[in-house]
Amino acid sequence: MALLPLLSYAYDAYINGIFYNFSSSEATVTYQNSSYNSYSGDVVIPATVTYQGKTYSVTSIGYGTFSGCSGLTSVTIPNSVTSIGYFAFEGCSSLTSVIIPNSVTSIGRDAFNDCSGLTSVTIPNSVTSIGESAFDYCRKLNSVHITDLSAWCNISFTYSSSSDYSRVGSNPLSSAHHLFMNGEEIKDMVIPESVTRICNYAFYDCSGLTSVTIPNNVTSIGSWAFSGCNNVKIYVNRGTDGLLAVWKYGKDPYEIGTTQLLKRPSINILSTTQTKVKYCINNIYPDLSYKTAPSDNFSSYSQQFYGNALGNNSYILNVYPEDSYPIYLRVSSANTSYVTSVTAHTETINPCINYSDVTATSMIVKPSYNKGDAQIISRSLTIEGNKIDDEKEIHMTGLDPDKEYNFIYIINLESRSYKTSKSVRTSPLTLTTQQPKVISAGNVVVAATSNLDDEETNVGFEWRRIDWTSDFASNTGAAYLYEGTMEGYIRNLYTEKLWKYRPYYEADSGNRYYGDWVGIDPTNTNYFEPTVHTYANINVTGNRAEVKGYAMRGTDRVTNQGFMYWKNTSSYSLRKKAASIPSDAITVEVSGNVMTATLEGLDYETEYCYVAFVKTEENETFFGEVQTFSTSVDPDGIEGVKADEEVTEIARYDLQGRKIAAPQKGINIIRYSDGKTRKVLER
Repeated sequence: MALLPLLSYAYDAYINGIFYNFSSSEATVTYQNSSYNSYSGDVVIPATVTYQGKTYSVTSIGYGTFSGCSGLTSVTIPNSVTSIGYFAFEGCSSLTSVIIPNSVTSIGRDAFNDCSGLTSVTIPNSVTSIGESAFDYCRKLNSVHITDLSAWCNISFTYSSSSDYSRVGSNPLSSAHHLFMNGEEIKDMVIPESVTRICNYAFYDCSGLTSVTIPNNVTSIGSWAFSGCNNVKIYVNRGTDGLLAVWKYGKDPYEIGTTQLLKRPSINILSTTQTKVKYCINNIYPDLSYKTAPSDNFSSYSQQFYGNALGNNSYILNVYPEDSYPIYLRVSSANTSYVTSVTAHTETINPCINYSDVTATSMIVKPSYNKGDAQIISRSLTIEGNKIDDEKEIHMTGLDPDKEYNFIYIINLESRSYKTSKSVRTSPLTLTTQQPKVISAGNVVVAATSNLDDEETNVGFEWRRIDWTSDFASNTGAAYLYEGTMEGYIRNLYTEKLWKYRPYYEADSGNRYYGDWVGIDPTNTNYFEPTVHTYANINVTGNRAEVKGYAMRGTDRVTNQGFMYWKNTSSYSLRKKAASIPSDAITVEVSGNVMTATLEGLDYETEYCYVAFVKTEENETFFGEVQTFSTSVDPDGIEGVKADEEVTEIARYDLQGRKIAAPQKGINIIRYSDGKTRKVLER
């Protein structure tokens, strides 16, 4: 016996070619300091070793003991060894087989890593854990031998979650792919009845398996337990814990005996509205119990399927709009359960604030929302905190230029509200003063161009003598708008003095905005024609139409003014000056700068042309733009009409007589190919 205790080394003793460390009554096989390649040939580890008169039991092979020992051809491990440490046999390329004794309970990380010559390994029943990458890079390993399948199912295989790469190696089957028990390869595996759980990675990459029969009382199958087993079929009895364990593992097994595929139960969303989710349960087995709930805490929910009968297999969940609702299904057997879920998304209410035609002083605002089965308690649209009507399109005027307006639209249900907001900025205002038109001494038509809305009423001009001091207030007068052009009429200016004027706009807030001053010589007369315009935006109800126009006199005095209208048989183009008026045109005389008239007794379903006009004392007539409109369908002739198979729809109108391209919600008036019409309520 050679005793070479060297205190500067990492070992306590070197006895019969083996390095040891001692602790209490146990010995650990180790290596010589700074030289991992300490062993070669055939190494026989004794069960006990005596050192300085004391006998120690050899219980472990320590960290890196045989690491890098490329000359090691075999090692005999005694039954006294209970653990094989990290990197214990790493890189032993000459080691071809290892029989681990039945005393070993743990095999450490990388214990046999890169044992490239290893072809077989025997794992005893006593092993309960194998560390990460313990058999990684054992490229020639082709068989793993065991004697107890129950013990193998309970081994804890350690795998790192950092990468897929580290999933190989912990289980020797990752390299060997073939499992042998008592000398015979297991292909059609029957798990013993004593097994209640199969640990993670238990049969990982065991491609030699073709089928696995799971016993009734297995309650769990660990992650990746059968991954890489190619197309292995799993068999199980119906209605058992084992069936649910396979479902939980993520597989659909076959029934033992009938080979019927037992598909996993699932939830199928049939339909959704704003307040209801309709769903059903797929794959119901009568020997299992089923329960749904809005969370996986089923203990808080006593009703099955929210109170609906199981046999109906169609269930309604009362919910709120535009939300996500998880629905959990728990299927239970005697000792375990399988839980799956699906998320239902209800239809939206989607409150929106739509806007268009934004000018410096106006905009059109239309709130909208998706109408469904949600019971709306109230709606509110506010601008700058002030509530306004939300039932229809809102033409807002009188706004301040270049200002951001904040809208909030809220839709209230009984116990929930839906809100949206929008900020809209008006355009900067342009007011450009034009040169005045002196139509006679002291009488002046003043004008300006702007980006004001035609509907603005708080517009006008102010004028003053040039020699007035600030003690004298300016005179003011109203102006009239057409497509951004402002005009006004100033009478009886004192002709012995010069004057100046400028346009203004006053917002509803009280803020007033001005254009530049332009001078007036009230004696500088010229000849000017009158200004005439025909507005296109009018109201049509049935066979009545309210039309609007604008007239401002020129140099010659106006003798009469108003509108002419006629049936459109000549295809007049919109907004074109009238070249020739039909002889059957009807004249309606109206006074004032802004002219309005109601045309009555019109034919139904007929397009009309109309134009504003002014006639002067010189017997000259001046026209505005020609506009058109269509009257509605005659309400007295649209009841009780039936369309047979030969009759087709040729036109569709709303109640105002406007032609529409597609059905719209509410009353639609339809004209058919046989000349008849009827009202239809579209929902």
